[in-house]
Amino acid sequence: MSADAEDLWRFAVALHARSGVETACLALQDEAGVDVPLLLFAAWAASRRGAKVDQELLEDINQRISPWRESVIRPLRTVRRTMKSSQPPHRDLDKAAAELRSRIKTVELEAERLSLDALALHAQVPQGQPGSQSDVLAALRAVVDLAGAGLSESWRDKHLTAIAESVPSTQHSPAL
Repeated sequence: MSADAEDLWRFAVALHARSGVETACLALQDEAGVDVPLLLFAAWAASRRGAKVDQELLEDINQRISPWRESVIRPLRTVRRTMKSSQPPHRDLDKAAAELRSRIKTVELEAERLSLDALALHAQVPQGQPGSQSDVLAALRAVVDLAGAGLSESWRDKHLTAIAESVPSTQHSPAL
């Protein structure tokens, strides 16, 4: 794994764990079809690298990772979510079914990590000066725009702001 991929992974895990970020990411994923790894990549590239995350960059890297997302990540997510609301084939199998769902969640997370690794490798974002919170927000908006969902600006910005405000403004923040 490249140093960029490792840095992106650490950033993504830390950011996703911050208060309100997971909720915002899941809302954007479920309601707008936004790819969360792509969203986290955009926040990383804008904040850590000071990169301009525009439609051209996003379209290019999205085209490269979308087959993985569609053929691996989404089916795993569908199975995991279906299992959450489904009864196992016998009531004595509740614990085994819960353990299987947990393993599927782990595999789904590993698949998302490979997606983040691919984003770092495909984009090859050079190191620059850390970006501002407004740069991060612009990058996040570009990801949502790429999904093409017809969202109200207030709903979209509520979730994107929750993410952008959770990204530290300095590159070497110990929190992330």
